[in-house]
Amino acid sequence: QRYEYLAKLMQKDYNAYIQTASFLSPSRIPRKELPNLQDVPIDKNSVSSTTVILTAEDGSTPLVADCKLEDMKYEENPLDKLLLSIFRKLVAKNTGGVVS
Repeated sequence: QRYEYLAKLMQKDYNAYIQTASFLSPSRIPRKELPNLQDVPIDKNSVSSTTVILTAEDGSTPLVADCKLEDMKYEENPLDKLLLSIFRKLVAKNTGGVVS
């Protein structure tokens, strides 16, 4: 029921929602129970000491840390080539001869 009230407040007056959500979270209700976390400041005391919080250059906006993914090497297979050629022919046919 609280979630619905906060969602209605957010639709009616977004600034009032931000103020209310900032007051309620995290000391009174868990942050995950808010309908929208955008623009709700993070309480640095409620975050574990191992969590890294990045901020924008001006120090105001919390950012998500970059993740490390391995580079993936793409290799075309014969089915990909066939389907791509069929798709390109259909596009050229249906667009009056536009080709890539």
